[in-house]
Amino acid sequence: MDTILTIFSLILFLTLIFNLKKILILLLEFLNKMGFKAINYLKRNNNIKLGSIVYDEKGRFLQFFIENTNLLPHKQALKAIYEKLMSNEEFLKFGRKKVIMLFSKLDNGTTITFHPNVFITNNTSFEEYYKSIENYIQVTYDGTTLYGNIDQISEFKLLV
Repeated sequence: MDTILTIFSLILFLTLIFNLKKILILLLEFLNKMGFKAINYLKRNNNIKLGSIVYDEKGRFLQFFIENTNLLPHKQALKAIYEKLMSNEEFLKFGRKKVIMLFSKLDNGTTITFHPNVFITNNTSFEEYYKSIENYIQVTYDGTTLYGNIDQISEFKLLV
């Protein structure tokens, strides 16, 4: 009986901790929408890893190499990439206004443009960013595409 009570207490405690994290994340999102730069450490996403960051002097652009380690679906992957970039000092210091272009590497090794040039600022919300590319993604990757499953992309390259 004591073991069952201990397990139940542990489950209850973990549920409380998990829900607290969700509440804090919602509060941080609200503060961000209100124009405050809240700390995003609770939202760090280990599913997306920023690899190397390369500055191309000739073209004067940054290249971010990104791994989608858990093969998040494309919208979740884009949100995680966005969050990583918006907390990356090098990305933020590269200018307040920037144009980004995202490439993806498919299973067969082919690299394609995931979305064309998009203008963003350091204050652009994920919703604004996604809205600007959503139609392109729906038209280009409509399920009959030769490119395969866009929800299984493991590597991205972002040019800024």
